[in-house]
Amino acid sequence: MLFLKPDNPKAYLIQQLEAAKATQSGAKPLLTDKDFRTMFGMFDVTKRGAVTREQASAALVSIMGPGASFEAAGLEPPAFLKEEDFVSVMQQAVLVVPAYNFDTRGPPRYPPLPAAAAPAPAAAAP
Repeated sequence: MLFLKPDNPKAYLIQQLEAAKATQSGAKPLLTDKDFRTMFGMFDVTKRGAVTREQASAALVSIMGPGASFEAAGLEPPAFLKEEDFVSVMQQAVLVVPAYNFDTRGPPRYPPLPAAAAPAPAAAAP
């Protein structure tokens, strides 16, 4: 988006997300192997060639939103994932896990925050 600078960014994102949804019917995916490999490199901070399941889960949440999980996609990645495993499991997960709801007819509707992450109510002023 920074490079293309579309006139209507919201409509552009919707178009790209719809194209990603159609991936199963042969359309070009929104995220490529190269994107997932780059992401793997970002999460493999120690450069050991593997990331933990928790790091892969954090990567999924970073691209799909706070409600994303491998469990929701019916996937059970191993405790440690090498680059090829990471790419494969992420490809599968983004096809199944629902992303944020981008609707042009009103304000965006986001998945609810887990109870533990919800902000505490403000204390009443004395």
